[in-house]
Amino acid sequence: MIRFILLFLLGLGSYSCSDSHSKVSYVYKTGGKPGLAAKAGDIEVSNAEIEKELILEIYEKEKNIFRMKESKLKQLLIEKIVAADPQGKGLSVEEYLQRNVVNKATVSQKEIDDFVKEQKIPGNHINDQFKQQIKSYLVSQKEKDLIDEWLGKKVGKPVEVYFQKPARPQFTMPAIGNSPVYGDENAPVTIYEYSDYQCPHCAQAVPTIKEIKKKFKGKVKVVYKNFPLPNHPDARKASLAAMCVHEQKSDKFWDFHEKVFENQRFLSDDKLKLYAKPLGIDEAKFTACLESKKYEAQVNKDIEEGTALGIRSTPTFFVNGKIITGAQPLDVFEEVINESL
Repeated sequence: MIRFILLFLLGLGSYSCSDSHSKVSYVYKTGGKPGLAAKAGDIEVSNAEIEKELILEIYEKEKNIFRMKESKLKQLLIEKIVAADPQGKGLSVEEYLQRNVVNKATVSQKEIDDFVKEQKIPGNHINDQFKQQIKSYLVSQKEKDLIDEWLGKKVGKPVEVYFQKPARPQFTMPAIGNSPVYGDENAPVTIYEYSDYQCPHCAQAVPTIKEIKKKFKGKVKVVYKNFPLPNHPDARKASLAAMCVHEQKSDKFWDFHEKVFENQRFLSDDKLKLYAKPLGIDEAKFTACLESKKYEAQVNKDIEEGTALGIRSTPTFFVNGKIITGAQPLDVFEEVINESL
């Protein structure tokens, strides 16, 4: 009812004639006090107040606009190069690229099998049609790489771009508290990872984080925060189990953490106990900890803090407070880490 009234007042739910003069009107002006977004008599609304709840949505839309510009830039560069090449006379851009650039893009059966293995695609999903879809995807990726290599050779030097990437939002992070931490306590860069043990994209991010730990040893520490999603029924239980391992042997947390991600489809109580057993923990204490849900409150606190930061999906990372969403490639993390260093 309240939502309907608000929509009605905003003019989104109005179904009858009314005096237009009675509606709120907006006059868009330049100037004003720094940081001021709007003023209605003595009532002031700041830009910060508007953007506080929308910061991630605004950033995602800005990223989409940037990608659109970047894609169009690439397209125009290719068109101009093809138009200037005598071999392109009488050919469309697609025909030129097919004849001169992407004609060697082939995919072997081994590459298809490797892709299935890397993506952990269940065997019962694999049939001839699905394999053809995988092949088409891999061919398209090879074609993209070949075009990028060709464009790089044609241009010969870095392209100077004068439109800017959107700035990553920066957040004030919650206290580390009892969360698992990997790395030097005094490392200049701190990465917070909000993750879900049943999330396939979170599993894809594990090798990237492992590589960061090696490459930036002594410079980066990683803080793990639990963010089990409600549609993953075993993720919360896995979080509780991981914290029970952390309680006994904090140095073994990351071994257990990786083992769980390797076995996302098998997270029963018995399996979780099996993954913990080789780590040298007290099995009776681990079982009691898991069954009593000892760390339920901490997991809930992690979720509350993450939600307050605007997290809506996993994995979400914060590098010295700068957000990275999803299982991004290593170079994305390196860029933000190097900025911080």
